[in-house]
Amino acid sequence: MGRRTSKTEKGPRLEAIARAARRPALSYHVVVLVGIGAALATINALALVILFQSDQVGVAPDYQQYVDAVERAFAGEELYGPEWKWRYAPVAAYLMAPAVWLGLLGWSVLHVLALLLVRPWWLAALMFVSWPFWVDVISGNTVTFVAAAGLVALRGSTAGAYAYWALCLLIPRPFQLPLALYLLWRRQDLWRGAALMVVAMAAITLIVGQAGDWIVYLLERGAENTGLPFSIHPASDWGAAWLIVGIPAAILLTVFGWPGLGGVVLSPSLLAQYLLISVARGPSLIRARKQRGRLRLPR
Repeated sequence: MGRRTSKTEKGPRLEAIARAARRPALSYHVVVLVGIGAALATINALALVILFQSDQVGVAPDYQQYVDAVERAFAGEELYGPEWKWRYAPVAAYLMAPAVWLGLLGWSVLHVLALLLVRPWWLAALMFVSWPFWVDVISGNTVTFVAAAGLVALRGSTAGAYAYWALCLLIPRPFQLPLALYLLWRRQDLWRGAALMVVAMAAITLIVGQAGDWIVYLLERGAENTGLPFSIHPASDWGAAWLIVGIPAAILLTVFGWPGLGGVVLSPSLLAQYLLISVARGPSLIRARKQRGRLRLPR
């Protein structure tokens, strides 16, 4: 006959059963997040397959615009006009010369190397396998460098902050503005340097020439002259109407520490690479409104 369980033995067993019964089941929040993550991963994979089968691979239309702009700049020809899509600052055409000398392969490798500056490593890896990153690489654009500089600046890097502001001056895009202002607010110790950068940029632009043509081009055709049917920016047909919603939303997101996402909301576009900057996040300006000087983020 089996041994009868004593009361002293039953107690711990019953307590263990009771504790197991009290353990919460798998949270529906986790299920929802896993489902969303799986859906996004699937969409990302399909988008990458379509992208790598597109006719842009090996052509890099944006990079070809840089090549043309560099050739025209060194030949003393005009940079802005109905037949050209160059919308960067005049001096940027000269600064792009090393990229042209590197060739398309070297320029593409620089995109990958730029991700080595991104922390944490899992974010760099996530960006590397993302559709927006490879859209930027295959088109030969510059958004990867802008996003990397912004993320480095958010870690407290002075060089990163100046690099981001410099890129905003050389390559003005509306979606970059919230993060630029956010960094200015958080890095008040760099205001003097930022002001000197603006003055220097203005002086160099006047010396290089075509400053007036550049300003007219931006005002008439916009910094986001993409030709796409649904690119909302201040100079587009949708721009004025969208800004009624976009500006307040961008301000709120920026104040609460999401300046990158605020930029995407301010100037949404079908250009996928602009989503790279949406991951730029920092402390809320409300919590840190009394803090000044160097930006310190929790690790």
